[in-house]
Amino acid sequence: MTPACARDRKTKDDGFDGTHLAELLSRHAVTRIALGGGMSEMCVAATARTALARGLGLVMPHDGHATYDIGVAPGIADPVPAAMASRVAEWSLGEEVEIRTMVGFAVQALEAAAQL
Repeated sequence: MTPACARDRKTKDDGFDGTHLAELLSRHAVTRIALGGGMSEMCVAATARTALARGLGLVMPHDGHATYDIGVAPGIADPVPAAMASRVAEWSLGEEVEIRTMVGFAVQALEAAAQL
């Protein structure tokens, strides 16, 4: 895998599990990542937890991950709208995660690049 075109097929919830992601990040001395994707409460959260456990700084753009509405559990719970499920997934990761908007993250990245 070259840095300009790194691809790896993910077959499990955690993007680190069974992939070359950890190796790639280590090889390029990456210490902080931005994470987005589908299924906030499953794949995104699993990958985020591993990133934190590996000591990586983590930014989650609030508008960079999503999920589906969670259906009703008859006699137990009402349906949960997708936006609420995504927000709960963010919250469940704790205070180590920096929650931003995509625009806020892009502005921060541009400002950092200007410092180089």
